[in-house]
Amino acid sequence: IRHRRAQAVATGLAALGIAAVAVVLTFQWSWLRAPIARRLSATTGRPVTIAELHGRWDGGPRLRVRGVAVGAADGSDAIFTAREIEAHVAPWPLLLGRVELLELGLAGAIVNVERDESGVSNWTIEGKDPVRGAAASGVRKEPLWKAMKIARLSLSDVVLTVRDAASDAELRLRADSIPPSAVPSPWFTRVEATGRYRKTPFTGRAMTGQVVTL
Repeated sequence: IRHRRAQAVATGLAALGIAAVAVVLTFQWSWLRAPIARRLSATTGRPVTIAELHGRWDGGPRLRVRGVAVGAADGSDAIFTAREIEAHVAPWPLLLGRVELLELGLAGAIVNVERDESGVSNWTIEGKDPVRGAAASGVRKEPLWKAMKIARLSLSDVVLTVRDAASDAELRLRADSIPPSAVPSPWFTRVEATGRYRKTPFTGRAMTGQVVTL
């Protein structure tokens, strides 16, 4: 009897495994495009659009999205646009409601950061009262880039523009990941910057380590 029960359990687990593999192989990743866009819109309080989404299973979901845009809540210029984003998601933290990325790649991305003369910025999310569903006074603002954990970040033609009316400054910064070479190097990212502080222009170049460690 025990042998039959063990055999039945083994057969059931095998069938479950085959079903899981079949789901992964036949899953239409594009179905996630609209739900992900809606979720990001809800969590950021800003309109998010995704033109295309493709994916595959690689020890966890590996998603590639194209034509991404994150608009401003007040309808002004988009805060973020990207030609392509590739994300390798760690599967187990998802079960706990956390998003952890094993790798995030950005290509052809533009980040627009602005602050007006009164100090109000466009890159923060107003805290919400979970009971009343309204903005709660005194709730700490959380930067958008702290919403998830990123283990490795790769950049290609990523541009950051900063317009700070409070300090009368402007900055345009471009960052690109340096391709790995046979010779070990502490430098992972190349950065080029131009801008002005008040009426004084400046330019600069730099090599940095991993951007996510800065």
